[in-house]
Amino acid sequence: MDMFRAVLVVSVGMRSQDLVYPMGDPTSAGPREFRIAAELGFKTAVTMRPGVLFKAHRDYLTALPRISVNGEFQQQRYLKVLMSGAGTAFWNRFRRVSAA
Repeated sequence: MDMFRAVLVVSVGMRSQDLVYPMGDPTSAGPREFRIAAELGFKTAVTMRPGVLFKAHRDYLTALPRISVNGEFQQQRYLKVLMSGAGTAFWNRFRRVSAA
């Protein structure tokens, strides 16, 4: 696993403390991957699961949800709604994301 971290250092040119799972959906990134990320020394890791952060996430820093911003939502008014958490609240049917 240290090889993975070494490849990132060579590719990026510096050691990263944060990770974004390339395929972070529930079937691709779960408890095993969260544990591995922590063992590799990453302080935080972000999944592909839509959501905003809650205090409880401080106990799951390698299993964080995120707000995806892509080409469809780059107008200021859309970003304001996304950053408010309203979009992910609707997506998650007003349930908190349970990443871990």
